[in-house]
Amino acid sequence: MGDIKVPGSGSQASQSGAVPPQGRVITGHFNGKTVDQIVKIGKESDPVGAFRYLLRLAQNKNSEAIEALRGAALTAPLKPQCTFSALAKSAMPAIPAILTKLDKSEKLARNAAEQKESDEGGSVRQVGPSLGTRLDRYNALIKLLKSEYRCRTDPLRDDTNLLTGKAKVGEETSLTFSQFHEKLEEKGVAKIAVAWFKVLAECKLRPEERIKQQTEERIKIQTALVKALNKLRKPLIEKLEQVRKSRFSENSTKFFDFLLYFRNTDEKLMLLMCELLLLFPGASMRRCYKLAHTLDAESMRRLKELKQLFENGSPKSLSKAACKLDGEGMGRLKELKKLFPNASFKELVVVVEMFNDAAVGRLKEFKKLFPNASFKELVVVVEMFNDAAVGWLKEFKKLFPNASFKELVDVLNCLDYATIGRLKELKKLFPNASLEELSNEARWLKAGGVRRFEKLRELFPEASFKDLSTWFGSPRKKGIRQTKPSNSFQIRANGIDSNL
Repeated sequence: MGDIKVPGSGSQASQSGAVPPQGRVITGHFNGKTVDQIVKIGKESDPVGAFRYLLRLAQNKNSEAIEALRGAALTAPLKPQCTFSALAKSAMPAIPAILTKLDKSEKLARNAAEQKESDEGGSVRQVGPSLGTRLDRYNALIKLLKSEYRCRTDPLRDDTNLLTGKAKVGEETSLTFSQFHEKLEEKGVAKIAVAWFKVLAECKLRPEERIKQQTEERIKIQTALVKALNKLRKPLIEKLEQVRKSRFSENSTKFFDFLLYFRNTDEKLMLLMCELLLLFPGASMRRCYKLAHTLDAESMRRLKELKQLFENGSPKSLSKAACKLDGEGMGRLKELKKLFPNASFKELVVVVEMFNDAAVGRLKEFKKLFPNASFKELVVVVEMFNDAAVGWLKEFKKLFPNASFKELVDVLNCLDYATIGRLKELKKLFPNASLEELSNEARWLKAGGVRRFEKLRELFPEASFKDLSTWFGSPRKKGIRQTKPSNSFQIRANGIDSNL
């Protein structure tokens, strides 16, 4: 006689009385049976009970039980079904580990007993293999069922009955998930999700409970999910299909773990999570699930734009910016990205939050004047100067074409308007003098000082500015040397790293 399906899965055995209404599997009728008799019962009427009883014997190092499980495993069907032979096959990889674990626990128990007997002065008492192994046996069984039969213990039921919510006991199909999926594709995309959520209904129950659960109770869960499915719109179903193809392999149980996130969630949240999973292939499902709760339709649209601009941006940083920035902020960010393609996402976002449209305009002007200046240097200049300073920098750039960007900015920052006026007059008199020389002299000159240089220039046309300023320039206080402009620009440029 061939293998019989698990009681409660819609087979004939569900009405044989092997599983009582409470869902407990009776194992008392195996007491006194030989291993061969237990195997026969497992194949004919009670696969779960026989498997559990033999596994218990195997965990107690019963060699006949181990061999019986191995023999049954060889006859297991290729398709995942909850038969005795399939259960036996699932136990094979775990038996060596079980025996090793039992050996360790028995050794510890034996050593403890020997120590106790020796302390009491008595004889050494042999400790049986059953000490300390009951919990191990239970955990091993649960682990086997979880790893081998999660979401797969029952064959998929007929899709027509599921759609109407009228699945009957005994109506089942042996189709695999892949075959079932292909069958549903012929009937329309909306029915594809029925297969997914049918398996989701099974995932809601723990594996050991799922085997014992009554078929009628499972159908109630399935019916509720099917009713919810029928209300889903086609765009969401299509997104689910895209996620399945892009992130999960065929028949992957991880896809069913993904569906678990959709319990007690609305359709908008489900759609957002699917879009996030497609947008960030490397992000975890948990991360995308959390992000879906913080985004709305508008911020999701901005997030897609940010992802196109910054392909390597993390989901956390991009979503945070998408929630903060408005339409104007997104426009400024796009402009800055074009001007400074090498700037990082964090630097650009900080600048967008700090600057208004006028400041961004100054930044663009400075970029045209000094194309080789770094992004951080230009940001410092925008913070230091107002709109009027743009004109001054343009004029200084023409007067001193060989001066560096830092020299021009530092001089403009350190001199007042009157001093700048004297500096421009001196430049006309001495076109070959450097910015450093002229700026230092302009600081010391008083009203009418430039007029004195004009007269000296007429008297000594061949003399250099350095000679004239040394011998006839403004008197300096004793002990004070000629100094360079302050380095406030460099100090601020170094300090901006704390913000960017």
